[in-house]
Amino acid sequence: MWSWYLQVIHEGHMGINKCLSRAKERVWWPGLRRQLINLIESCETCLKNKQPSVEPMIPSKLPTRPWEIIGADLATHNNNTYLVIQDYDSKYSEIRKLQNTTSQAIVEYCKDVKSHHEMPTELKSDNGKQFESQEFRRCAKEYEFKWTSSSLEYQQANGLAESAVKLVKRILHMNEDPFGLS
Repeated sequence: MWSWYLQVIHEGHMGINKCLSRAKERVWWPGLRRQLINLIESCETCLKNKQPSVEPMIPSKLPTRPWEIIGADLATHNNNTYLVIQDYDSKYSEIRKLQNTTSQAIVEYCKDVKSHHEMPTELKSDNGKQFESQEFRRCAKEYEFKWTSSSLEYQQANGLAESAVKLVKRILHMNEDPFGLS
């Protein structure tokens, strides 16, 4: 009889907390909590569909000044490619329309940055071929900044640049070239 109640409580295959809450509203007997937890932890449906646990975020080094750490990513819209740069300190963004997506275009941007900003000590990006090239690595060495890449499986590591790209895409979608970059 108790197993029938346990099945009814776990009917929607909710997690332990929801099922315990549901049980609290309906029934109680000694050992109910442990029996319910055992049922949920051994439920084949729950085990097959369980969300993978998210690994804890590793805290990033926080910048102490503007333009010390920047994130870079590419955004495409209407067959145009934009380089989106986000400062990790001030959250200031720069958008540059690229004529092509080669590493040379990224290196040219880095040279331009030096003319109107202090060079960052770190540039974070994804593993795009533009950033993995020898040409870009030479640029990083010449301008003395560290390049940090996020893995393909964990792009949130460059989350600030990723969110800036989403914002830029939304703006571009709503307005035809609001940045006057055409």
